[in-house]
Amino acid sequence: MYMLTRVALVATAALSVAAHAEPLALEDAIARALAAAPQAEANKARLEALRAARGQAGVKPNPSIEVVGENFAGTGPYLVDRAEITASYAQIIERGGKREARVALAERDIEIAKAEANAQRLDIIAVAQRGYVEVQAAEAALGIAKDKLVVARGLAREVDRRVKSAKDPLFAGTRANTLVAEARVDVELAKHARDAALTRLAALWNGNPAGLEVPAGDFLSFNRPERSTPEPAAADFAVLQARTRRAEAAIALERARRVQDPTVRGGLRYLHQSNDVALVGGVSIPLARHDTNRLNVERATAERAQAAANLEVARVMRLRELRLAEEKVAEARHEAEAIRGEVIPGLEKTLAQVFDGYSRGGFSYNDVVQAQAALGNARARLKNAAAAYHNAGVELDRLTGRFANSLLQEEAR
Repeated sequence: MYMLTRVALVATAALSVAAHAEPLALEDAIARALAAAPQAEANKARLEALRAARGQAGVKPNPSIEVVGENFAGTGPYLVDRAEITASYAQIIERGGKREARVALAERDIEIAKAEANAQRLDIIAVAQRGYVEVQAAEAALGIAKDKLVVARGLAREVDRRVKSAKDPLFAGTRANTLVAEARVDVELAKHARDAALTRLAALWNGNPAGLEVPAGDFLSFNRPERSTPEPAAADFAVLQARTRRAEAAIALERARRVQDPTVRGGLRYLHQSNDVALVGGVSIPLARHDTNRLNVERATAERAQAAANLEVARVMRLRELRLAEEKVAEARHEAEAIRGEVIPGLEKTLAQVFDGYSRGGFSYNDVVQAQAALGNARARLKNAAAAYHNAGVELDRLTGRFANSLLQEEAR
């Protein structure tokens, strides 16, 4: 009888879903989550605003028209018939490369927005991965619950046989039936947990979980490719590098603003007394006496140093996080493989032997229950270790940007 319970954890979980269900691969879940992410519209609007700002940055200063009337009224014979009207056109001449510096700064803002959007998509991918692992773990828990129910039913049948032959007291049968009921409840709860996890996963793309199946075949597969020298995700550093380049562009703009811009004027003057028209012109140049923009240049320079320091801090911290994530992956793998290869086979054999001995009158009912509980605990521990392994892998994938290739199309826009 007990041979029925020796079903692999993953295989049992896989059978818990209807055969007609649509298999959902991890890559498909990620693609759906990315396509439906509401952040995409926000990032698109942000880029449109920044592109408009870039266009505005390249616009020249508006000219001005000035009309001045003089000597229209006054006292004394001097002002009689000596009215003058002057109409002039003035234009500020930007110097020092201000316009080019403004455009360059706006370009750096666009670069930051694109880099942050790519890093944000890596975060969305990590969320989808964690949801996928959650469903796989729930499937594995369902498999454990079903195995427990199979054993409980087999034990109940054996107890019933022994009670009828007066080898066990009547309460033993009641207790065995209670354990079957408890195992049945555990199966229902595990199904609900699995369905809830699948619903949360499908919610990432506003989808319907009905008809979806997350294959659990690789849940107990611990063969992630190991990297001798893992590199941090380029998308994260691209954000900091873009901010550094923006700080450099801000320095160039503040330096350009130190150059004073002259205003050139030209126009016509009408003399009422003689009906003559005269050409007038002029230029005004601000004096860099008080405001030389020196402190703004110093501020921008300090911000550039801060951006460079942040980049180095992020590099050091990310390498530490990578090493820690690798340790978590290795530790969880070691635990899971040890439980699967060394603990569970022995407990399965123990339960088979105890059950066989109980059937022959060599062991007590409690011995069988304890052996069953020990096996169930070991399988639950294996499930938890496998989930820890895959979640640590998700963290490692996020840190290294494993799925960055899926961002190339979006980045090119």
